[in-house]
Amino acid sequence: MSKLDVTSSRKVHEIALMGIMEILGNEEIEVLHDLAVRIATGQGVYGKLNLKSEQRDLDKEAYEEDLDSSIYRSCRYVKRKRAETGP
Repeated sequence: MSKLDVTSSRKVHEIALMGIMEILGNEEIEVLHDLAVRIATGQGVYGKLNLKSEQRDLDKEAYEEDLDSSIYRSCRYVKRKRAETGP
């Protein structure tokens, strides 16, 4: 893929994203913003996303993140339940 192809593909995606944003509600834009911030944060750690050369096991990483999320949700639930009913 030439630099011109990449640039035009990026422009197409930017224009499409702007069009999608026009129909989204405020809270949906907030979620989209949070996703973009997370991507930018990851870029600071891993560099720009390049799926062709990506070496990480993304399925394993996603699985581990899901496990972490389950732990956090469970802890919040137990904490809330204890606050409502006592230990």
